[in-house]
Amino acid sequence: MSAVTVFGRHCAVLGSTGGGKSWTTARLVEEISRLNGKALLVDPTGEYHALDGAVHVHLGGRRTSERDARQFVSFPHRHLSELDLFALWQPSSGVQAPKLRDALQSLKLLELEPALAEDGYLIKTQKEKKPINQALMRNDAKIRSAGAKYDVKKLSAQIWHECVSPSGKNYRFWGGPHDSSINSCVSLCMRVDNSINSEHLSPIFSPEDYMADITEIIAHFLNGDKSILRISMQYMPFEHSARELVINALGRYLLSQAREGTFHENPLVVVLDEAHQFLNKTVGDEVNKVQLDAFGLIAKEGRKYGLTSVLATQRPRDVPEDVLSQVGTLIVHRLINERDQSVVINASGAIDGAMASFLPNLGEGEAIIVGSGAVMPLPVQMYAPTKRPSIQQGEAGSWMREPRAKVY
Repeated sequence: MSAVTVFGRHCAVLGSTGGGKSWTTARLVEEISRLNGKALLVDPTGEYHALDGAVHVHLGGRRTSERDARQFVSFPHRHLSELDLFALWQPSSGVQAPKLRDALQSLKLLELEPALAEDGYLIKTQKEKKPINQALMRNDAKIRSAGAKYDVKKLSAQIWHECVSPSGKNYRFWGGPHDSSINSCVSLCMRVDNSINSEHLSPIFSPEDYMADITEIIAHFLNGDKSILRISMQYMPFEHSARELVINALGRYLLSQAREGTFHENPLVVVLDEAHQFLNKTVGDEVNKVQLDAFGLIAKEGRKYGLTSVLATQRPRDVPEDVLSQVGTLIVHRLINERDQSVVINASGAIDGAMASFLPNLGEGEAIIVGSGAVMPLPVQMYAPTKRPSIQQGEAGSWMREPRAKVY
């Protein structure tokens, strides 16, 4: 099968644990490198740390010492949308959500018009409304634009400054502090401060000086001579769904770059392992929901912009049907679950029930390829990649690698 057949459209690598899914994913990435293409690998578990010739960066975590040579990067909070932040902090709909929205807007305004600040904040108590409202109208487009800058460390205090009575004298001024609103926002401000001061979330809210913005790393990679950029997420916590929100926001950023024509001349293949964790899911509470749809949108419209994807998953049943319908090539390893088998049958249109009955019996590395480049389902034995994926980076010398265990 040609590179255009496999990578010119979206590709899915499906298989239960131990069936060879990670081998195939690594092999596909190596093939992109051999063809001098560009692959961005999102590695949630860190198992592709041994890939040769790749730029390896860690989104999450920090250096253990000055001699730690690993490259840690940040995903600054400004790349998260308002909906992302609401899902993270879960403000109540009555008072907290409007005050949080106003505080974010005020801090973004101060970045554009710092002369409005008093002691670093936009103070509204007993202040005239007109100058601030006019400034908001002047800068509305910039405030609403993706990636608008603001000082997140001032956010909880700015929320307090938003808790004012809506009108004072002559209705031209805001009133004094609104005690009921202040009391209602106490828990919200605590959640905001806990996130900002969390060591685990520091790459988002308080990155170290040595952490470059991941969007800058991506831009440098696209213009450089390296073929593989691996973004390890193994140190990004699941706390408050931070990992899911960041990966979804990263996909959203890549799609925005695609729409601007960034990949028109030099196509990019984004490889997402454990894709079932980041597709067809919502995070947040009932009031503050975010649909994890960025990679689904890439599958639906990215191809026309030069952005294609390889989705690797052990749970095909968790991948939306409308996403799988956009996949040009399916590489199916051993599948044991009947629901997963049914999804493959429906998505491929070429595998029937009789052939699906062989899926649980496929050996390690054995697969069936289905797609536009294959006249009929094609059984294959996948070559092992040059460097085998492994979760534990020091595994080679551990007891798990001893040749034989004595069992009594």
